[in-house]
Amino acid sequence: MRKYRFNLPVFALVIFYSALCQIHPLRANDAESSSSQYVSSPKDLTVSPPRVVFENGARSAQVSLINNSNRTLTYALSFRRMRMLENGGMEDVITPLSSEKFVDEMVRFTPRRVVLQPRQIQTVRLRAFPHNGIHDGEYRTFLNFAVVPNVREMAPLDNKQPGGGLKINLTPVYGVAIPVVLRIGALQVTSRLVGLKVQVNTKNEQVLSMTIEREGSRSARGDLEVLWSASGAKTVQVARIAGVSVLTPLAKRNILLKLRHPEGIGLRHGTLKVRYLDSVDRHVLAEGQLIL
Repeated sequence: MRKYRFNLPVFALVIFYSALCQIHPLRANDAESSSSQYVSSPKDLTVSPPRVVFENGARSAQVSLINNSNRTLTYALSFRRMRMLENGGMEDVITPLSSEKFVDEMVRFTPRRVVLQPRQIQTVRLRAFPHNGIHDGEYRTFLNFAVVPNVREMAPLDNKQPGGGLKINLTPVYGVAIPVVLRIGALQVTSRLVGLKVQVNTKNEQVLSMTIEREGSRSARGDLEVLWSASGAKTVQVARIAGVSVLTPLAKRNILLKLRHPEGIGLRHGTLKVRYLDSVDRHVLAEGQLIL
């Protein structure tokens, strides 16, 4: 089972998609060589909005693709079933769980392949076709935009060089994946913040660890903010991260937040107040506090 890191400060999900190998003889004294060939980056593509949600009877949507690079890029579009892990990473779904609901059989999109000139914008249209008698719930699959490598820009095979062994050139091919969600029925979700603890990471930085627990029939999504206060000092925001999700059917997600020290003050005393705020209407989904 292949696994990917998938952080959700934003909902546009950037993933490492594949690697293409070229093999040719290893030249003498060529332990490591540099290449000027172009390699696509996740920053080359902007997808807006970073998620698609069909709810309240909505059945059509569209997203815009923007080529931020100075090269012509080709993207292949496809649905991809993935699930969230407790550490926020993502993995491909090989064997679906009984509690997982997918939307790829109920949503169509066009086009399936796009060629983007530098700075060009392309619209992708989606339509939802829920089955008759579909059960209430949240259905989700990811729409994946994978770069199609330009073969002419890849390092050529060098079969004329003498030498022993093989040299392998890896050309990473990146993509962007966004969630496509269909909600049926009056769905509810509740969240809790538990296990708040300040610890020191390997870079000798203070971080706040916690777990977001989720219950209900839909995913939780919100912004995390951490406020520090102490007697005789003004309240200061010491951490914030937007778009933190706990996707169904996951029951909990572990979070680490790097803490910013108030200027001239260490975080060895006072109180940390943590709020999990709905990303749309800003109401409090969950909150907790930790006395230092």
